[in-house]
Amino acid sequence: MTITLGKGELAEEALRNYFIEHGYFVVRSLPYTYNESDITDIDLWLYCKSSPFTRERTNVDIKNKKAPQAFERIIWTKGLQTTLGLERSIVATTSNRKEAKDFSAANDIILLDGEFLNTLTSKTSDLQRITEEELLVAIASENLGGREDSWKKRYLTSKARLLTKLNFDGCNEYLKEIHYFLEQTVTRAGRSTAPIRCLYINIAFFLICVDFIAKHCITLDQKSSMTFLSNGFNYGERGKERTESITSAAIKLASSVIASSSISSALQLEIDKQLRGRPVEILADFFSKNSNVNSLLNTAKQFESLSYSKSVLLPSHLPVELQGILGLLTDFFRLDRKKMLNL
Repeated sequence: MTITLGKGELAEEALRNYFIEHGYFVVRSLPYTYNESDITDIDLWLYCKSSPFTRERTNVDIKNKKAPQAFERIIWTKGLQTTLGLERSIVATTSNRKEAKDFSAANDIILLDGEFLNTLTSKTSDLQRITEEELLVAIASENLGGREDSWKKRYLTSKARLLTKLNFDGCNEYLKEIHYFLEQTVTRAGRSTAPIRCLYINIAFFLICVDFIAKHCITLDQKSSMTFLSNGFNYGERGKERTESITSAAIKLASSVIASSSISSALQLEIDKQLRGRPVEILADFFSKNSNVNSLLNTAKQFESLSYSKSVLLPSHLPVELQGILGLLTDFFRLDRKKMLNL
């Protein structure tokens, strides 16, 4: 389905393609919320690996209007950068005023002016991608969980995590989404490409999340890195000690309320069972190896590209390295690797 885009959407798509061609991982139209209150949307979010030790995240504000209000957009974008703790910000505007360029430079913001924007939006891109709007239509057509649990809502939530949860909590939430869409891909094989698109994009987000965390492992040997990653995948941002402390307090409280001598041991056994049911060593071993960490960003970009491809590649037609990631995840969830990779 081809959707006619307005000037603003066309500019966002053109800039997204521009930054993709320059090596960035790019996400368009991210909702930013605080305590379930909708605040704003981020037009573009850019991610790149500056060095083994550093990552650069950038928010891009795009205004393709006759009255661009450049100064206001610069102030807004700088404030948003600070609020989100991002490393850089960019304003793309139709304004060509020298004063706007000077003001943006004084505030350490990159300004893409009207001349640049007009040139970029007048070009036709040969990238074989669907637009964000077309992806949303494809995802919205699958509404198995009802309005409150629609795939579109799940996808928007996944995008939003990139702004505030590039940590182990975010990784574990992405893993839940990946598990869900792995199962949907198998059960709905041959009937829809929507679950495959959702699977690929969530894998891309997960890999970006792991890459952002991996900078903390650069100075660790592989054994220490494995321990760090295993604890993170198992216990999230709280860590093992904090999680065990909270769990212990909860067990004691439950035992005192239920007044049963066996409740404490039963609850602890169930918690231990749940942890054993997540073979995090599979993930920790893979992501603790430098060769795999070094390729995370590139692999994430490939999965992102596949999720927006006009012709969706089935798992059986993926490049070997991407099949390896898919196999790793199916092994982690104890799903049938062969069944998935033969789709």
